[in-house]
Amino acid sequence: MKLMGMKGWLYWSAWYFKFSVFMLISVAVMTVLFHVKVNGDQAVMNYTDPSVTFVFLLLFSLSVMTLCFVVSTFCSKGMCCMHCMAAWVRTKVNCLYYFMTYFYAPVSTIVSGVLLPPTISLQRSVTIIIRPTL
Repeated sequence: MKLMGMKGWLYWSAWYFKFSVFMLISVAVMTVLFHVKVNGDQAVMNYTDPSVTFVFLLLFSLSVMTLCFVVSTFCSKGMCCMHCMAAWVRTKVNCLYYFMTYFYAPVSTIVSGVLLPPTISLQRSVTIIIRPTL
């Protein structure tokens, strides 16, 4: 595209917009599946407004996509990007431990764990899905 004279920012923004549309469709389907009533009045998310779920999932998917774009600008080869994203996935796996011990952990552990970036989204997920009284 550079040979045709296309600016770099236009190329990157076209890719971002394209995948934003894909994420918008996926988030809309996920929101519908989370809030559809299955057994009488039972849904996956009973106490959350669908618009809040939609905005939360959309912002999270856009932030992950932005992270992938940022990592790809620092890496010149695909293997470098793969190692960076594998490290990011490892931090998400650490958050799984946090999620499993959430109800048994003291408040100081929960508050200190929220300071880690991947844990912030997990903390909001737990608050929205499981603990609507927080």
